[in-house]
Amino acid sequence: NAASSRRSSLQVRALRELDLEVEATSTEIRARYAEYVRRFHPDSNQGDRSSEDKLQRVLRAGKLLKASGLMKG
Repeated sequence: NAASSRRSSLQVRALRELDLEVEATSTEIRARYAEYVRRFHPDSNQGDRSSEDKLQRVLRAGKLLKASGLMKG
């Protein structure tokens, strides 16, 4: 796939952190990012901070994907 061959190893790792395929579209990336931020945020888990590490990884992945132009908005 041409789209996947243009993605760097960092971009691929960020997509994997969001449980997405390498070919994921910007819309799919944005939707999964929003879902995971909600799911792993302590406010969504009655203050339970056990998902905080996953949330931090999701936020880093989102930042990288936004900076590289793969996720708009």
